[in-house]
Amino acid sequence: MPVLPRAWLRSLPDRHRDAWRTPAVDTAGLPDRIGPYRPLRRLGAGGMGTVYYAHSPGGVPLAVKVLHPEFAADPVHRRRFAREIATLTKVSGPYLLELADADASAARPWLATPYVAGSTLAEHVQAHGPLTRASLATFAAATAHALACIHRAGVAHRDLKPANVILAADGPRVVDFGIAHHLDATAITATRVTTGTPGWMAPEQLERAATGTASDLFAWGLLIAYAATGQHPFGAPTGIEYRIIAAEPELDGVPAGLAGLVAAALAKDPAARRPAAELASQAATLHGPAGAAAFPTLIDARGAGLSPLPTTLWALPTAAPDSGPGISSSATVTAAPATTEPRAQLVAALEEIRAVGEEALRTAMRLSDSLTTHDSGRFEASTLTSFIASHNSSALLAAMRLRAGDDAQSAQHLHRMLRKDPRKAVEAVAYFRGPGAYVLKMAGYQGNALYLADRLIAATYDALPTIADHIARHDPDFPELPTAVHRAWTTAAVPPDPAAGPRAARWWRALTSRTPAG
Repeated sequence: MPVLPRAWLRSLPDRHRDAWRTPAVDTAGLPDRIGPYRPLRRLGAGGMGTVYYAHSPGGVPLAVKVLHPEFAADPVHRRRFAREIATLTKVSGPYLLELADADASAARPWLATPYVAGSTLAEHVQAHGPLTRASLATFAAATAHALACIHRAGVAHRDLKPANVILAADGPRVVDFGIAHHLDATAITATRVTTGTPGWMAPEQLERAATGTASDLFAWGLLIAYAATGQHPFGAPTGIEYRIIAAEPELDGVPAGLAGLVAAALAKDPAARRPAAELASQAATLHGPAGAAAFPTLIDARGAGLSPLPTTLWALPTAAPDSGPGISSSATVTAAPATTEPRAQLVAALEEIRAVGEEALRTAMRLSDSLTTHDSGRFEASTLTSFIASHNSSALLAAMRLRAGDDAQSAQHLHRMLRKDPRKAVEAVAYFRGPGAYVLKMAGYQGNALYLADRLIAATYDALPTIADHIARHDPDFPELPTAVHRAWTTAAVPPDPAAGPRAARWWRALTSRTPAG
């Protein structure tokens, strides 16, 4: 299973308000219903509509966008909103948000996509500076892959910029198709015929109002240069359009491995820019010889998350019959076959567990440090930290012994790792999400320890079959996992069967409550 490098997680802010958390509550003026969904809080607003946080009937978090009421009777805005819905139905990929539901004919048209927690690139750079090392390579490859998926569907995004890329814990997401494949301007003044955002448009957009997939590639070059340096490669806003047309970009600070790709994307001639699939493939190789075969992503086993197979992450969708001119049907990113060798599977699983666990331990320690000896919740914070520390230690030792070829000792460490009951940690998380939420608010804690504890338990549960197989083959005392161990991890990670009765269902919902902590 491919894993997200720890550098990616470290580069993203623990203390940023929106990172990896259920969004802050803003209940002012919430509509009662948007289609079948009841909004829980307002996420933000743009020129076309307002976005709300909601849950599907099955409990899946969604971002629901609804047209502003003043535009509800305007045929032009209604057509534009309908085109956005149509565009979203055509694009799909692991670094995009696919359409979950929509109604273009409602009194106020709306659409819903999966909710992804995280800061935008613009927010992150402003608060914490540019991305570095593996995080930057991950960002470059994933955003190029997203563009390749968009272009394969016969669509041009036309507004790729730092505010339209979310840095989620499982990799970036390219969002906002409000002007994708459209000719009407929304991000700049209505007197212009160009479509896009000032400072983030290609020369042909500025000179001839020409937009297409090549313009997206130029925007990708701007985006990566900004992510790498924290500065726009064409300088300050004043006079930036002239410099985009006539001057060369300033790429000092862009790592050597990426500088060539960025420079090619920023070519003045649209025909000289490399296809997005090629950019994605070459950026992926910056992770090393196996980069293209195991592109980093972190899978949440609890949700309908991304498939863990590298082939799924890197194989672009089949070209639609009506893709139109300019969309190459041969452009593709090829992944090496996924290995099924048990040792490799276990190593990959332990790397994922350790990557999440290290961040979870650091943030759990910050949570403990934020509470004084007189605060409520001190015991729960200590319980959570102790579980994560013990889990990490066993996972680390198991990985070390596995790499050394000592299968028997690695099995012993894996068994110790699973013996630490996760249910107390789940109860601690549920406390801070429920009755103890005020404790975090009073302490001023805004980290992501609760989310990462969830991810650690989910990643371990997902790896149970692989771990159990290794223990069975190398520890003769345990031909199968003890029933108590299996039950503990299943209880912590999997909701009960409805047949178990309402009492069990209520208990699990209480433990996994997603009530925000502030």
